[in-house]
Formats: sequence, structure tokens, C-alpha cells
Amino acid sequence: MTSLQFQPLIPLALWLALAAGGLVVLAWYGARRPAQISRRRWLGVMTLAGIALALVLAILLNPMAVSPVPPPAGKPLLTILVDRSASMAVADQPDGRSRFQAAAALAAKLHGELSRPFDVELRTFADTTTSVSASQLPSLKPAGQVTNLANAIAESLDGNREQGQALLVLSDGVHNAAGGVAHVTEAVQTSRAMSVPIFASAIGGQTSTDDLDLSLVRQQELAFVGQKTSLRATVKQRGRLAAEANLELLDEAGRTVEQKSIKLPPDGEAQADFYLTQPSPGLHRYQVRLAPLPREATAGNNTSTFLLRTVDRPIRVLLLEGKPYWDAKFLMRTIAHDDALELDAVIRVADDRFIQRTLRLATDVDSPAMPKARRQDVTEVLQEQPAMLATSEKLSEYQIVVLGREAESFLTEPVLDRLRTWISRDGGSLVCFRGPPVAKLNKQLARLMPVRWTASPESRFRMQLTSRGRDLSWIAAASPSADALAALPSLATSARPQQPTPLAVVVAQAPGQAQAPGQVQPVVSYQPYGLGRVVAIEGAGMWRWAFLSSEHQQVEPIYDALWQGLMRWLVSGGGLAPGQTLALRTENASFFSEESAFATLLVREGALSGDLPRVELQRQEATVGSFAPVAVGDEPGVYRVSFGPLPEGAYQATVADAAVSHSEAKVAFDVRPNFTEQLDTAARPDLLRQMAEKSAGAMLDEVTASEIERLFQAHLARVRPLQFREVTIWDRWWILGLVVGLWGAAWALRRQSGLI
Repeated sequence: MTSLQFQPLIPLALWLALAAGGLVVLAWYGARRPAQISRRRWLGVMTLAGIALALVLAILLNPMAVSPVPPPAGKPLLTILVDRSASMAVADQPDGRSRFQAAAALAAKLHGELSRPFDVELRTFADTTTSVSASQLPSLKPAGQVTNLANAIAESLDGNREQGQALLVLSDGVHNAAGGVAHVTEAVQTSRAMSVPIFASAIGGQTSTDDLDLSLVRQQELAFVGQKTSLRATVKQRGRLAAEANLELLDEAGRTVEQKSIKLPPDGEAQADFYLTQPSPGLHRYQVRLAPLPREATAGNNTSTFLLRTVDRPIRVLLLEGKPYWDAKFLMRTIAHDDALELDAVIRVADDRFIQRTLRLATDVDSPAMPKARRQDVTEVLQEQPAMLATSEKLSEYQIVVLGREAESFLTEPVLDRLRTWISRDGGSLVCFRGPPVAKLNKQLARLMPVRWTASPESRFRMQLTSRGRDLSWIAAASPSADALAALPSLATSARPQQPTPLAVVVAQAPGQAQAPGQVQPVVSYQPYGLGRVVAIEGAGMWRWAFLSSEHQQVEPIYDALWQGLMRWLVSGGGLAPGQTLALRTENASFFSEESAFATLLVREGALSGDLPRVELQRQEATVGSFAPVAVGDEPGVYRVSFGPLPEGAYQATVADAAVSHSEAKVAFDVRPNFTEQLDTAARPDLLRQMAEKSAGAMLDEVTASEIERLFQAHLARVRPLQFREVTIWDRWWILGLVVGLWGAAWALRRQSGLI
């Protein structure tokens, strides 16, 4: 409905003064009628002049025609998301119905009742989302092995819906997809930015299952021949099945190596350690088995595979430090305690004075079956740059180079060129373990780094794992819980790392140190570079972690576990060792049956004259198939071998034309069902409530069509208030012409009466 409003062009007091003055002048002028003009003509002149004056005063009031802007044509969109993951099969609803049956019935009812005010779209989701009709819902079965709330929200957002949009999530809130809750939060933030509220209803209660779940802290390990290797198994108990559990370690022939019994707390977990040694190089497969109990939900998660790759050539590490510091001293001590590592450490103490410490392994054979490792430790003073940086051949003897601070004297232009080639083509790994290795990065060195740094006042921070960090065994194994690292002594830095590069992976961050919304301060990050990797670890003072009190220290010291685990992760997942022409690797020793299993083939550039060898996959000594490697992007010598989803079982992949005895030419892995949905069945209304609140939606205890419509209209009124269109009335040519015409008519009457 159109209304009239005035928005004066001048202050109202001034307008009143002009109106009063105009009336006074007009009255004074009308009272002095000239004798030669008749009263009738004079009345006409004054009338015309008065109307013209009134029009001018009205124009100064700026009259506006105000009318509401109609909303976009069409109905708003309501997307109803129904969870169809396996946890929705739990029958804990009234009348013995499953969660999915209750959600499907509610969705079908709302679809019919809300079709008048909304365009209603029904979708089911587990790992992906699927559009369905109301008639299809009752026939569907909840069988998805992963619940991905983040993906369900992201795939349902429509950025072109001008009429408005809302989401209704009917789920138990059990999100278990990769990325964790952080990915859900990102999707919800996108929803809020698009003004799409999320209404949620928790379907299900705190239903729990009784089960024992076996997992290994590390599923793969690299060791030197004869070195004692720790295999740590974790048993998680859901419910109160048993007070203790029996574990059995089996070798690849199925023989029992060792048995252990551990105490189990209710709804808790316990750990057990096995120690392994192998006198010969190769890939050795072990299995840890947990004795099943009668009332367990499933026995499919009672076994886990461990792969031990033993080598007769130790890992060679080069440490370059710009000046003596405690961090370098304790890092050398940690490497000296690891029988799989050899070290060359060069520390600059003056411009023309370097201290070089060399740690080498020698073997004394105590018995024909088992060699015993010992150290040869040599320290010498150098007057010039160390020889290991002089040529590419010398540098290629190392698998890992560790850089401390103030390494400018080592990193000359020729050395940087050789270092970049060593990482990209030879598969070397570079570790910057106290922040930036130089005060100012040049262009050549900056291309290698996963982060950039800016100078800042010295500050202290603590370390907290990201979701990607918890997926990496080398760093997660040293942390007994997700927040354990944040409780350790703080680290110091005078160079603040900026947002990581696009290829970088942040595995640890500084909690509460965000530089901008959606950003974090990286503490441990890495990025691939050709065949190799570059790792950046921020902060000085990590050596204090070697002196932790008993409540923070684990069976395996955290400091040693972090560094020794990092070295093995870089070598086992990195590039080729000196002298190797190819290697077959896999980062996972276990895959779920619904995901694609894969391995990575590394080939030294120029080593093969013919075509790439194929990779043969076997299961229980039966050949599954032969697979061709495919190049990964433009990285030289890196190929991906995709096996696709595989049935449950134990598999071994071997490079077809390589000797089977060559341990680097084969990998082993397991494929097992994903039991997460069947075991973690307690509803998560807290996550759904968080989603609703952060998206400006609402958590619904009772879902009705009228309540959804009311809440959505209130949301539109809040984010899209009624808009009005204002049109100036006086701004027309004919109004201006009328004013001029009135004044002209008054003047014409005066002229006809003989007045000027």
C-alpha cells in the first residue's frame, strides 16, 4: 500500500519561517489592490499567486510516495536432511521403531504440511547426499558407514535462492567423517554467511553398545636389523564387558610370539607393549589379536596388523646449526639413542670455526643370530665449510637434513641449488626445527618452506594437535591425549609464522593464537616438494620436554618419541634411500572396505629405460590383479597405484619385475569393515545444537510445521526486513510547468489590467 511522506529539503523551522513570510507578503500585497484592476481580476491574480506559492512551499517539503517492495516471486526452499547412516538403525524410538523410521515418518509428514508455504526438498545423507521422494523414504535402509554432516550441509546450500532457504536436519548427530567437527563448523559458517538457518532435531538417545576395540598406536615402523622395536596396542572398552583382556601377538606364519593380559576399566582404555626384533632386512607382518567375548557387539575390530620394515642401512641425518644451543644438543642426544639413525652434526661457533660430531653404527656379533649395535662417536674442529655440502654426491648420502637457526653461513647459493635438487629428485627431507633457518628468506629458499615468517617481539606459545596431526602416528603416538601437548612447557619464538602455503599441511598449531578469523598459527607443518618433504617446527626450548615430570611423561619419553617418530615417518613416507631405484610405499597399513586402497610408487628419474613396471596385488597368495601406476600431477618419479575398494582381508602388493626379496618393492595392508557407526551409537544433540545456534537457526525439541514456518518467518524478518521504494512526487516536468504557468497567468491578468 502506497503512502505519502514528507522529507523536507530544508530545516522545518526555516520552512515555517518562509511560509509565514510568504503569507504575510501575499496578504500585504493583496490588500493594496490597484484602482485600475477590478476586484474580480485582482481576486484571480491573488488566487493564482497563492496557489503558486503553496506549490513552491510543498516542493520544499519534498513529498515522497512510499510503497513496500514486494519479495521475490516464488516460495522459499526448505531442505529436509534425513540421516541414513548405520547408527540410525538403532531401535530406541517409541513403539520399537528405529531412529531412521521415526525420522523418515516425520520428514514425510512435514513434506505434506509445508508444501504450501515452502518448496520442500527431501534428501538423505551418510557420506554423501541423495535426493529422494516422500514415497521412497519408507523403503530405504540406514546402512551408511560414515556420517558426514559437513558434506550434507554444504551440498544442500543453494546460493541462487532469492526467496530464502532453510535446512532441517533430522539426525542423531553422530559425525565421524574425516576432518572432525572442524569441517562441520566451516560448513555452518558458510550457511550463516548465506543467511540459511539450520533447524535441527536430535533423533535417538544415549544408547550404548558393549564392545572391545583393538587399535595400534603405530601400524608401521622402520627399524635397523637387530633393533628392539616397540609395538603398542590400545584396547578400548565400551560398557562393562570384562575386567581384563587377553592379547596375542602372531607372526606372519600365524605362530604365537607373545601373549599378554591387561586390566580394563569400564568405558575406558588400556595399553600393552610388545617388543620385536628382526635379524634380517625385509618387510615383516605381525598381527595383534584380542580374544573375543560372548556379548561383544562385533569381533571384527578385535585384530590389527603391524608392519615392521627392517633395513641394514641406517637412516643418515645431517644437522646444521648456526650457533650452539640446547635444542641442538638434546636433538643429538636423542639421535644417539636410536640404533636406526646415524648423524653428522656441524655447529658453527665462529665465522671460521665449526665443530663436527659424527655418530656411526658399528656391529659386534655376539651370536650368529643377533648383532649388537654400538656407536662410534668422533668430534673434530673444522676451519672451513663441511665437505658434505660441497657436492651433490656427498649430499645424496643423507636422507634427512635438519636446519637450526642462523644457518646463512651454510646455505650459499650453490648449496641451496643442490639442496633443492636433493629434495625434489632424490626424495630427501628437510626439517627446520627452530623456526626460520635464516633471518631473511631469499626467493630460492622461500619456495621450499611450508610457511612464511615475519619478525615479531619474542612470545611464548604451546602446541596443540590439529585433526590432521591426530591422523599422523609419529606425532599422535607421543601424545597420550588430544590436549596433552598443550600442557607441556611453552616454546619461544621471535618470528611469527604466517598463513601456510596452499600445499602445506598443518599438524599442530598454537591454541588461541589465530591471526585472523579462520586462520591459525602453525607450529608444525609440512609440504611435499617433488619426491621429498619439507617440515617446519616453530619455537625454541623443546629440549625442556626431555625433563618432564612423571605425570606428563609416558612409558616412552615424549621428546624422544616425537623426534624418532618424525625421522621414521620422513624416511618411510618420503623418497628413495641412497642407491635405491624404486620403492613401493603406503601411508596406511589398514583401509576400510568402502574406501579406495592405494599405494605410491617412487622411481628415481632416469633409472628405468623402459615402461613403468606394473604392481601385482595378492590376497592370501591368490593374485587379485595387476595395476598400472599413474603419474601424480607433475611431480617427477611419483606414481599412484589405485586398487579401488577391496573386500575384507589381508593383501600384499609387489612390483612385478622387482625381486620379491627386495623389501622396498612390496607393501602389505589390511582391508576391514568400518564399525564406527555400529559402535558409537549415542546421540549427539550437543553438536546439532551448536550447528543450529551458529547458523542463527534453532534446536527443535518438538518438530511441527507451524513452528518451522514461524521460526523461518522470524528469521526472514530479522535478516531481510521489509524494504520500501521511495519516489519523489514533485520531481515531474508538469509540476514545475504548473508553477511557472500559475505565476505566468497571474502576470498575464495584471498585464491585461494595465499593470506591469
